[in-house]
Amino acid sequence: AFGISHRFFISGGAPLKREYFRYYRNMGFNIMEGYGLSETTGPIAIPYYRKAKPGSVGRPIEGNEAEIRNRGEDGIGEIWLRGAAVMPGYYKNETGTKEVFDDNGFFNTGDLGTIDRDGCLYITGRKKNVIVLDSGKNVYPEELEFYFRQSALIADIAVFEWKHGGRAVVYAVIVP
Repeated sequence: AFGISHRFFISGGAPLKREYFRYYRNMGFNIMEGYGLSETTGPIAIPYYRKAKPGSVGRPIEGNEAEIRNRGEDGIGEIWLRGAAVMPGYYKNETGTKEVFDDNGFFNTGDLGTIDRDGCLYITGRKKNVIVLDSGKNVYPEELEFYFRQSALIADIAVFEWKHGGRAVVYAVIVP
């Protein structure tokens, strides 16, 4: 009887594991991930529930747009948003507003991601979480955690940077 009148469920606040996405879909529930920030007055991207893709937060809601800037070799870059759902600035904080908005009204979210051919947005991490190795390679902890969580041998994992001899080294704490 549960859910008979529900058309869909929205997950937000943290990435939805693909296994849970598939699990609920296989049970007949329409589930999808949404994306929003305090600065966007709630959701700004969400897929049409019948076209939701695992790992994607969908396309920006009508009247809003997303751009990926400063892409790396892997195609991942900074997520910038503009539109009706984006606040015009921080209240009585002109300096803070200038730090995150460009001259065209785009807001720098501080999140990293990609946009696919269909215009669907994928969040891959936070810019402040990126680990830059001596080689110049960018390591995204959230991506590694997602990858290793696919293993049935790993219950949970936390990937982080640890300075070793002045060099950035990637470490992980794993719960078997």
